[in-house]
Amino acid sequence: MSKDAWYPPGVQWINKPVWALLSTTFFVGLGPVNFLVMVVGMFVIFRNLKLKVKNLKFQLKIQNNKIILILTLLWVVSYFLYQSLELVKSIRYTIYLYPFFAIFGGVGISVISNWLLVIWVKFFKSKIFLYVLRSTFYIILLLWPFLFSTIYFHKNTRVEASEWIYKNLKNHSIILGEHWDDPLPLFVEKNYGKSFQVELLPVFDPDTQEKWKIMTSLLSKADYYILSSNRGWGSIPTAPARYPKMSDYYQALLNNDCQKQIKIAGVCYKKIKEFLPFYYKFIRYPDSWIEETFTVYDQPTVLIYENTSSN
Repeated sequence: MSKDAWYPPGVQWINKPVWALLSTTFFVGLGPVNFLVMVVGMFVIFRNLKLKVKNLKFQLKIQNNKIILILTLLWVVSYFLYQSLELVKSIRYTIYLYPFFAIFGGVGISVISNWLLVIWVKFFKSKIFLYVLRSTFYIILLLWPFLFSTIYFHKNTRVEASEWIYKNLKNHSIILGEHWDDPLPLFVEKNYGKSFQVELLPVFDPDTQEKWKIMTSLLSKADYYILSSNRGWGSIPTAPARYPKMSDYYQALLNNDCQKQIKIAGVCYKKIKEFLPFYYKFIRYPDSWIEETFTVYDQPTVLIYENTSSN
């Protein structure tokens, strides 16, 4: 919980802005449409709160006995703001707010459904058009849950990558993974009788000369370098003051900049394959918008690089 702590999973939070939790909730926690529907519901609930000053005391006038719902809303908003001001703004720390998000979203759905009815009454008289309006609205609401749920309909990208590795990479190759991430390949049923030597790069260690002696030695002798998620390259470059050299190296690696890689580590790796989450076929947010709870555990991107210097 401290910016000064050298704890690898904490690196991503060092320079996160105060709105990081809101951004993650909007884009992946609820999805944009569902989030906006929830906001409509929250606004409607707030409208039922009337404050009147009398004898220097606040009196609450709540229509239809909605005091419990309003107090719940105030608690949810207060907790969300509190967590947004903490160093670790992880979406998983708000998991128990989601039942309440669902309640507010239900209010929003009811209100918007009534708005569609008003539009129909004012401008159209066909019941078919009303059914089309409402059906379209409900389908849009289901889009993000469907995209998120594709992780259960398709193979995890790490499994896909592991199957490809056994099928396509040379037997007994040396493969580099990274500390604090899942090294590949995983054990899969069809391995074609192959085995690999897996070494781990200490990417989260302080950028000292000792670290880079180990880094350059491992990078020089390995045949392949596999990033099984963005745990390293998605967080380390956000703290360049702490990791100046490692940040530069990731930039060179991700850009396939051989000249810069050789200057930093004495060896060049070229990307030969990538495995993207299935929902990327429909929508892809910039990685900097999303925290690693989503991109490391649920929806990892796997990048496979080959040592071109050893060819």
